[in-house]
Amino acid sequence: MGGLPHNLKIEIFQGYFKHFGHIEDSVILQDKRTHKPRGFGFVTYEDIKSVNLVLKMRDHHYIENKWVDVKSAVPIEQMQEVLLQQRAKAKQLNDQNEDSAPSS
Repeated sequence: MGGLPHNLKIEIFQGYFKHFGHIEDSVILQDKRTHKPRGFGFVTYEDIKSVNLVLKMRDHHYIENKWVDVKSAVPIEQMQEVLLQQRAKAKQLNDQNEDSAPSS
């Protein structure tokens, strides 16, 4: 969730997004040095249906009169796996192209 209001309290953040389903976890990210909010956060829902509902209503999320940009996020563990698979596939395609290239 991006574009969060400045100094948004976690309770308000959770209170808004709990209307879409049971929340497993939520966080508003803060600067490590200043501890000020960075303007974005994450919500983990128990059910994918909640995620789909939030995304479907993408243009209608307002907290404290500020539009909040919602996007789907992929856990880092899954992202690393996807990147490894993409690299392996790219290497395989590159190897195939080198094998089929005419020799000079």
